[in-house]
Amino acid sequence: MYALHLRSALGRGRWWQALWMLQSVRDVVVGLYCQRLDLPQAEGRGVDRLPADLLDGLVRTHPSRVELEPLSACFEVVARLLLDEAERHGVQVSADLAGVLGELTRREQDPVS
Repeated sequence: MYALHLRSALGRGRWWQALWMLQSVRDVVVGLYCQRLDLPQAEGRGVDRLPADLLDGLVRTHPSRVELEPLSACFEVVARLLLDEAERHGVQVSADLAGVLGELTRREQDPVS
């Protein structure tokens, strides 16, 4: 749901709302990482104990500016991380869901009514 709201905010030029939604998607990914590695999830208590490769991926979800291009690029990264982690948790990610996320993260952001 956060991804849908993120796409909508990007389409409407609401960069700060998009940033908020991006952070929300990232929080879900972090929670899944912590759950998989049996680290505390609440209030980010286990985040600093995540392996470097996971933290490196998360760094790429922080935009350099609150503008369309950096936010869109980070959206693509966090969507991929979410799909990958869902699969690691044994969630059967359908081609349809992957396709929807791919469509939501495409770079040519059309205005959303």
